[in-house]
Amino acid sequence: MTLEATLPRANIALIVDVETDNRKRSAQELRADLKRGGATLGPTAFLFRRLGRVVFEGRDTGPGVDDIMDAALDAGARDLDADEHGDVVVWTEPSATAAVVGAVAAPFGLGVLRSDIVWSPVGDTSVLLGDEEAAVELGELLERLRTYPEVQGLYANVTRGAVSDLAWAKIEDNLDL
Repeated sequence: MTLEATLPRANIALIVDVETDNRKRSAQELRADLKRGGATLGPTAFLFRRLGRVVFEGRDTGPGVDDIMDAALDAGARDLDADEHGDVVVWTEPSATAAVVGAVAAPFGLGVLRSDIVWSPVGDTSVLLGDEEAAVELGELLERLRTYPEVQGLYANVTRGAVSDLAWAKIEDNLDL
């Protein structure tokens, strides 16, 4: 189940992925918490697209982005890059995620740290968050939503503007992208 909401104060779209055995109960609890956090429930999925993401462990002496690029692209990768930890991140269409894992992990001796399907903001729909108070409110809302065991993913179309490191860290720590 996916819940969609907007934070009107900062015009930020949220997607909450939920896995539950009691859809009505979970939806009711999460909707109430979203409303308490100032969110308005409504469609936001059109501001995102589904992408497959595979994160391979980075090694100082092992293969990097350039080494695996051809095999990953042949298997259906759309984009490759290295993250801040030196791990290799491969972006795919959701249906190509398993093929990329198979084409890269074993042949190059790389461990898979994470393989998942995520909601990624579409192009220029990201909102620059420059209001400190709105950043604090968003961070607190995301932190509360994270406490629900049914919540499997939290996504927002937000990028950092002129907000404090502390406020941004709380947001970044609770988002899945």
